[in-house]
Amino acid sequence: RKAQKYDPNKPVPWKAGLTREEAKERAADTAEFFQNFQAFFENHQFETDEDRVECLESAHSNLLSLLDGDADLLNHKVVGAGAEFLIKVSTVGQIRRLFQRIGGNFSRLMCGGGSSRVVELLLSIVFSAGTDLLEAEEAGEGGIPSLAQLVCRLVDEVASDVPDVFVHTFGSFSLRMLVRVLGGLPAKEKEAAAAAEDRPVFIGELNRICAQVAAAVSADVVGTCQETATNGCLQVVVEVLATLHRRAAEYHSDPAFDELLVTYRGLRDSVLAHFATLAAHQTSARVVEAL
Repeated sequence: RKAQKYDPNKPVPWKAGLTREEAKERAADTAEFFQNFQAFFENHQFETDEDRVECLESAHSNLLSLLDGDADLLNHKVVGAGAEFLIKVSTVGQIRRLFQRIGGNFSRLMCGGGSSRVVELLLSIVFSAGTDLLEAEEAGEGGIPSLAQLVCRLVDEVASDVPDVFVHTFGSFSLRMLVRVLGGLPAKEKEAAAAAEDRPVFIGELNRICAQVAAAVSADVVGTCQETATNGCLQVVVEVLATLHRRAAEYHSDPAFDELLVTYRGLRDSVLAHFATLAAHQTSARVVEAL
């Protein structure tokens, strides 16, 4: 399958019975709200932290109610940018609530031009959070799962869709971010490796994602290694698995790690079986080098 670009004109399953005209009107209203909110928030001097949080709560309330009707609004350029701004200035509790609310839509959102950036930002926050924040569950928040639990739920949701997300232009970027976060590596490749120290590794969840990637690769080794979208994601998968392979002594007591090693070796064998062809191609050679 060739990588697909997100088509903004392609019909989407509008929720809550919205017509396309109603959806466009809602998107325009939401875009105006975010433009006004960001201008206000950046220029207003809040007297107390409580006032600041209350302002953010109001914005989150508006966003969550809109997402209940149509999560695809995040693909609107201004709405997506507004959601990114809101996430960056929000509390961890607010982010967890948003993370939970868009559950059930992650596979689709990972493949949207604007929504994929929102998903990637949420994942980068998961990596940046300390262990205490990752595992924290605040009783006063209506039973909202911890960030760690939310990541596991995301994997539960998207695992079966990995073959489709893997070949998608935008989805492959979101997938490589997810793989790095699950592997405890910096969300961005240019970040210092030291930033990954003491970060949790989601061994079982990582294997579920990587096993799907490995299966897709074995079905078309040359194609996935040479196609731009899948090549970039595959390089990250190999990098993460190779890094953990070198640190095997740290995880010898975890049965799930043995399964991860099986996935890594299977992927490595699939690639090396076509070594001459892949090494001779400028794009696929990067995967061979990563091994």
